[in-house]
Amino acid sequence: MAAVTPAPGKLHVEYDNGLGPISKPLDRIPERTFASATGTITHIASNGPASAVRATIVITGPTGDTAYCTVDADTRRNYSASIREGARVLVRGYVVHLPDNRPVIDALAVHDLDRQIAAF
Repeated sequence: MAAVTPAPGKLHVEYDNGLGPISKPLDRIPERTFASATGTITHIASNGPASAVRATIVITGPTGDTAYCTVDADTRRNYSASIREGARVLVRGYVVHLPDNRPVIDALAVHDLDRQIAAF
């Protein structure tokens, strides 16, 4: 059996379909759906002016599948301690499609799971 190659947008994310929680790959979630993704931040790219630095982060799951997330300046400032490479995070936000039809999660919150567990 051939190995499966991980692909962007294939990370399973959770959302509520009206009947309860469900998990599907990000690229199969309808736009404007509120979703949550769990994984490790494996890449951060900053962009924008110094006064309003935005970021794109890559969340990678245990199978290697990934989801891209956009983070606006306010969210980045509010969750700066959680947004670092290697952090195991829960990202919550709305699914949006970029002009090239690539799905991303427009993050409203980025929770560092290891810090939350240590707090108990």
